[in-house]
Amino acid sequence: MTYDLASAMVRIVNLIGMMLLLCHWDGCLQFLVPMLQDFPADCWVSKNKMVNDTWGQQYSYALFKAMSHMLCIGYGMYPPVGMTDVWLTILSMIVGATCYAMFVGHATALIQSLDSSRRQYQEKTNSSNPHAQRVDNPWSTDKTGGIFQKSTKQPFQGQVLLSAGIQTAEEPAE
Repeated sequence: MTYDLASAMVRIVNLIGMMLLLCHWDGCLQFLVPMLQDFPADCWVSKNKMVNDTWGQQYSYALFKAMSHMLCIGYGMYPPVGMTDVWLTILSMIVGATCYAMFVGHATALIQSLDSSRRQYQEKTNSSNPHAQRVDNPWSTDKTGGIFQKSTKQPFQGQVLLSAGIQTAEEPAE
């Protein structure tokens, strides 16, 4: 159980790390594209007067902008105006939706894998059901859970059944 919990924590940390890496890349892309275009007047960097700010402030705002797009919360102070900003916003939203789907899928798989002993038990019992149906079994269960003989539909006598089993076990093997 401890190993399962530790591996689950590692998987969660890896997933969060991967999502943060995608946010980082998207934030860098949000700033790189306007920078390669020499900061046009309608881009978010020029509108926020951040062209000559420190790289920490530029990165922080670009990361915030990327995460806002990825989580579909908003566009920052200014909605995208130019075609480049529109497509970067669309890309951020697609990446964000993909991250969300991956997070939900991984979390679901993780929850299911934590209860692996129950799943294994159910797989074993389900795999034995077809075998039990093929075997000619003189006993059956009714809907209330009682065991009856198939031919007479009367409850079996436990002591008779046990004594027959004991007698069979005591007979010498040939």
